[in-house]
Amino acid sequence: MLANDEQRRAESNADGTQRIRRILEGVIGVPATEGNRVDVLRNGDQIFPAMLESIEGAANTVDLLTFVYWEGKIGREFAHALAARARDGVRVRVLLDAWGARPIERTLLGTMEKRACGFGGSGRCTGRVRGR
Repeated sequence: MLANDEQRRAESNADGTQRIRRILEGVIGVPATEGNRVDVLRNGDQIFPAMLESIEGAANTVDLLTFVYWEGKIGREFAHALAARARDGVRVRVLLDAWGARPIERTLLGTMEKRACGFGGSGRCTGRVRGR
């Protein structure tokens, strides 16, 4: 009986995973690809190093969508990492929220734009953020 309970639980989890996958595909408008994984990261101490590592390891593209862009040291680290990947021939596209990206240092936008990072913004944008 225990084996049957475990089998039913495994089947239920698989159904739930497929349901979540379909929902996410519908929300983002792109079908999922096999071999991906999701790692839950909490707070900047976990999130920022993982994001920077992914940017630095990108071979073909970097697509960064963020509702908040950080000021200070971490903002500069991201700008320089994105600019470096663009300089090395990686397609880099950045989409910033007009409100959440207000703290960004305008010089960082220039740094990234000089290296051919593509920019877009939501809402009314100011400065040098522009759609490409």
